Amino acid sequence: MLNNIQGKKNTRLPVFISFLLLSLCGCSSPELPITENKEGVSATESQQSIAEKNVSSDSLHLTDEAIQGFPEPQTKGQIISSGPDEKTGLYKWTLENGVDVWFKRMPEAKKKVYIRYTAKGGNLLLPPELKPAFDFTIETFMRSGLAHFDAVQLNNYLTEKKTFLRPEIYSNQRTLAVTTNQDNLLTAFSSLHQAATTAKVDPSQFKAIRHNIINQRQSYLTTPFSRYVQALNTTLYGESNPLQLATVEQLKNATADQVDQVYQLSFRQQDSFKLIIVADMQPEVFEPYLQQYIANISYNPGVKSRQKVELLTDQSHVVLKANDQPTTVSDVLFSSVASARMTTEHLFSYHLISKMLAKRLSNRLNGKICQDTPPTVGIVTPEATNVATLYFNITTAPEDKPKVDSAINDVLSESEKGFTEEELNIAKAQLLTELDKEVNNPKSQAFVLMYYLASGYDVNAYYHPKAFLHRLTTEKVHKIYTELTGKHAHRLDASLTPKEKSLN
Repeated sequence: MLNNIQGKKNTRLPVFISFLLLSLCGCSSPELPITENKEGVSATESQQSIAEKNVSSDSLHLTDEAIQGFPEPQTKGQIISSGPDEKTGLYKWTLENGVDVWFKRMPEAKKKVYIRYTAKGGNLLLPPELKPAFDFTIETFMRSGLAHFDAVQLNNYLTEKKTFLRPEIYSNQRTLAVTTNQDNLLTAFSSLHQAATTAKVDPSQFKAIRHNIINQRQSYLTTPFSRYVQALNTTLYGESNPLQLATVEQLKNATADQVDQVYQLSFRQQDSFKLIIVADMQPEVFEPYLQQYIANISYNPGVKSRQKVELLTDQSHVVLKANDQPTTVSDVLFSSVASARMTTEHLFSYHLISKMLAKRLSNRLNGKICQDTPPTVGIVTPEATNVATLYFNITTAPEDKPKVDSAINDVLSESEKGFTEEELNIAKAQLLTELDKEVNNPKSQAFVLMYYLASGYDVNAYYHPKAFLHRLTTEKVHKIYTELTGKHAHRLDASLTPKEKSLN
């Protein structure tokens, strides 16, 4: 239940989603792997493999300094209230510094403990001048060590303690994620405290990372895919918009001090921080750790304001004849500025709509087109940018493009009239099956709770989806579909086609 909702899964990211990832998540290349959520990028593949190894590998030899662990906070904080939360069914603590802590007990977690320290809002909360530095932030902090540990010592120490710590910045959230086991709660909470309060920038690591990312960006910007992505971005949001990729020159001018400013604004400034814990333990076990490492976190004063994303509507077609491959990429996008706050009904309806549209499109194409790369229909929710986008993405042979265009238009014409009860019931059954798989996965639960609680969605709807889905009638779902594609939505037809052959 994430904010890039797809009706049909596709291992290749659609172009529109790729440029949102690049713009919102600080990626340097669309080839970087996505972890847990297709809206957020936390680490390169090599870093991810190291992190996963930290949880399961054999112990490594540590120096005497490393064995000492992290410095202990000098003062404790207080728990203001605690107990079961009737509305969500979760256990909740409220701490004196304003942090709400939510705990879900899951036997499926076994000996693992999943912790997420999070607040709503991503890089659009940063001032424009820090956008280039943001592109370096995740990797810089992954490699800069923590407290008295350098990066190698930190990796060795956390590996010894079977604890995994990483920053994650999604389009609408920033998070410090910790995975550990029940025997190492001290390490987990003390490392989280350090990451939330005293993370540092290693200037030498920053220089190396900046060099690598600049090289990646230079290579990426020469590709047809990049030119197409930027054409979509500029057409939808204008030349100088908050979603535009930083240029190579801007990246070169970014400094280590600016990366530190990104950290300070993201994790040290006052905000509505939450802590999510998923484990198979009694809630009382966590209280000493909450007092010693979370309730005593102090914050710098300040008020955040999100950069505004303006949606342009003066151009309806983009065609770029630059593809090196003998294929045509077709995208049809409906973008609209959200008129009201995103609700849980919107979230569930978006899932149902994308599934029904994907099924209709698949039926129209009759399996004879896009056999290697299935078409993707999805919806990007408006939490980060206040712009909701329904998209169709299909890669085909160039000669099949007229059939694709006709199929999409037929689906849109048919959907203007509504959806049938049978279609809606099938989509609901598919969604229930997907949720049933998620609900028993503790790692997924940690992420879902983080997303729902930070965004203000109804957790009960997620845990009791059958009853909630029963309330979503064909009329309600079609009304939300009309909000996405109706008179206030802007349609953009775009395609990346093979480059024209030279006459020489």
